[in-house]
Amino acid sequence: MDEPKAITMLGWDRPALASAADELIKLYRLADRLEMGHVVLVTPGRRAGRRLLEVLVDRCLQEQLTLVPPRFVTIGTLPELLVQSHRRMADRLARRLAWADAMQAIDPDALTSLL
Repeated sequence: MDEPKAITMLGWDRPALASAADELIKLYRLADRLEMGHVVLVTPGRRAGRRLLEVLVDRCLQEQLTLVPPRFVTIGTLPELLVQSHRRMADRLARRLAWADAMQAIDPDALTSLL
């Protein structure tokens, strides 16, 4: 597995997806290609991933780059990617029910300090 290229703070002065696209182009541009086939990008949700892909496609069209797109995953599906197991992962409903059960089992005073 490749080492991460860098950690960059995008700042608040421009839209996040445009800033992210600029950084990704800086990191993964190879001559006339944007080579991201080996990259996994984690976004808060599928919509953000789709929108970031749109921004990357637009930028590649503007700069006449061939895009080899990354793999997009959401924060919710990241554990499945990171955990190598021969067992099936719990589905979304089972995970929510487990969280609800765990939260109900917590002492209310401890929960108050958490919230």
